[in-house]
Amino acid sequence: MSHLTPKLGAAGCALALSLFCGCGEPSNEGTSGGSQKPAAPQVVVPAEQQQFVGVVAPFIQKYEAAPNELKKSALRAERKNALTDTLKSLEFNGWVGTLKTMETTSKGNAHVQIELRGAPITIMNNNNEVSAALGDKTLISMKSELFKTIAELSEGQRVRVSGNFIKGGKDFIEELSLTEDGAMTEPEFSVKFTKVEKY
Repeated sequence: MSHLTPKLGAAGCALALSLFCGCGEPSNEGTSGGSQKPAAPQVVVPAEQQQFVGVVAPFIQKYEAAPNELKKSALRAERKNALTDTLKSLEFNGWVGTLKTMETTSKGNAHVQIELRGAPITIMNNNNEVSAALGDKTLISMKSELFKTIAELSEGQRVRVSGNFIKGGKDFIEELSLTEDGAMTEPEFSVKFTKVEKY
């Protein structure tokens, strides 16, 4: 794959609430002299995103603290039930995150990964043409306007995204990690993006 142009543990979750409200953003308070730096714009995280992260993030710490594999696996089932109760719709709009990765497949279609603001939770689309041939329709066609928009972005940039989760699997919505540990501590949820734009 070629580039068109990386996961945190439990400690990162402790910052979730402050990140939701935009705490920790640079401020111009206490500056001296004739000029002041303009205040950084406040990051507004949609309520639905806060609710989603508020469900998923606590399970990261719970899973890491669980003393054995039985309790760990039970936590995954518990998270699935929580997501089933929380996600009344598979659609999401205007969620805020950081563009982690953007790559192309062998046929030039785009694969992107977005880390949601508030926790080490990634939403991403399929990254290979084999899955696409088997029915996965989440790759972003190089002929689409969405592809052109993403091509103008940079990894590490804050973005606003919309799309749909893919229902299924062990987590109510499809999760792409190869191991249970990955699925619970640095989850990667499959989505079909409809919009990815600079925040």
